[in-house]
Amino acid sequence: MASLDMDGPFALDSKAIQSKVAGNPGNFALGTMTGNKRFAVRIVGRSDDNLQKTLLKELKRGTGQPGFFARLFAGKKRINAFKFSHARDAQAAFSKECRNFHNFGGSKKLANKAHPAPPPGVKAACEYCKGK
Repeated sequence: MASLDMDGPFALDSKAIQSKVAGNPGNFALGTMTGNKRFAVRIVGRSDDNLQKTLLKELKRGTGQPGFFARLFAGKKRINAFKFSHARDAQAAFSKECRNFHNFGGSKKLANKAHPAPPPGVKAACEYCKGK
């Protein structure tokens, strides 16, 4: 079974983000808590400089939240939890985001629309795409 190697899950709200997450580079996963108290990953992402600020921005934007009619008619669950980990730098955050993207099914299973891009100004290839 794939592992995010992150702290959490925590409730996806500004209070939890501000009290748990520092302003360093890092990675996050957004998801839902299932009925059996398991975290179901829906989105993986990263911040190259300030993880707390990035998570607060994602919360404000409503990233990954189904629209009103999708919730009403399709029973789609709202993203209500997050996990996170800090990284030593943007390159390390990119590498972990790629690992999580591939380990959790890529765009076929996650709500991520595209493969993670490297940090601006960094020429890095995804080490998990090699040979594919």
